This record gives sequence, structure tokens and C-alpha cells, in this order.
Amino acid sequence: MPTKNYYVNLDDARNQFSFVCPIFEVTTKISMCFKLREMFWAGAKPEVRKGCQACMRAGKCPAAVIVSQRRLPGRSWQDDYASDEPVVGKIRRDVLERIHRPMVVEAHYREFPVSDAERLKIETASDRIGKMIGAAPLPSDDGEHRRPTFSDDASSATKKRRVTKPKADNNNSVSEAAKSGDLAAAINAA
Repeated sequence: MPTKNYYVNLDDARNQFSFVCPIFEVTTKISMCFKLREMFWAGAKPEVRKGCQACMRAGKCPAAVIVSQRRLPGRSWQDDYASDEPVVGKIRRDVLERIHRPMVVEAHYREFPVSDAERLKIETASDRIGKMIGAAPLPSDDGEHRRPTFSDDASSATKKRRVTKPKADNNNSVSEAAKSGDLAAAINAA
């Protein structure tokens, strides 16, 4: 997928990258999703794509996750989700994992009324996303897939070395050990 990485704005119409939305199973241009996300985060509630807005509110929208993702130095969203030519790409595994578990609750449906068909798609999306995770791509420089753990944190405390105490001399008799005041040796000799 040839890219020039010159898209300054997320919603730049020149970005021809499309993907199959894991929530609604439709092919859409990612720039349109980014445009809706920018409007949504600015406080606008457009009368279109109410299901997408409900998913954004719940943290289940892949476009919102892509925008909020922390990137390694020297990398940007454009490396994975930008193209000068029309292309249908895939959403990365780490994005799918982030949107797999969140659920759209009733309050979100009241705020953004959706049709019954859209609601069914949203409610069954977690099953589809779970199946997609195994086939989802990872960027080549991210290495092997590994879930982050607390022990991966560089700021976590280092393990303390265990100090070994010298063993008691078991060659002494009980009375000699008792006379010396070494109770451990006296107990071990007994």
C-alpha cells in the first residue's frame, strides 16, 4: 500500500484507505470515520451514523481507538491506515482487542437512537471481532504479539537479591552448641 504520509489532518479526503467496519460489516473510508470522530469529540451530534456515535461513546469504535492510540516514536497512524490509492485494508490486532470487550449500554442507545438492525449489529459485534483478532495484522516492526503486563513497566521496582545466611555448623555436639549460645546449631545437632 503506497503511502506518502503527508496527510496532516485525520479526515483528509485524499486518504483512500478503506476497511470493513468490524461493527457494522460495511466497507467505509477511514477518513470519513475520522471526520465523524472529530465532529463527535467537538460536541456535535450529527443526525447521521448514530450507531457509530453510540459505539464511540462506549469505546467500541475502531477509528476512535486509532486516534487515541499511543504510538512508538517515529510512527504515526498513517503508517497503517493511509494510502494514496484506493485500497481495502485490515484493522490491526491491538485495535480489535481494545474494541472487543466494551459494550454499548442502554444509556448510549437513548442518547443516539439507532434502528433495530443497527442495534443487532452492535450487540453481536463482539463475537465477530473475537473471530477477526486471530487473522488481524501486526506491523512488521512491532514484533511478536504479546499482551502487556505490569512486569513490562520499566519503572517497576527491581527484584531484591535474597541474602543467604551461612549454615550452622552441625559438627558440634548439643552441649558445645548450647555453651556457645548458638541455638540454631543446638537445635540442628539434637
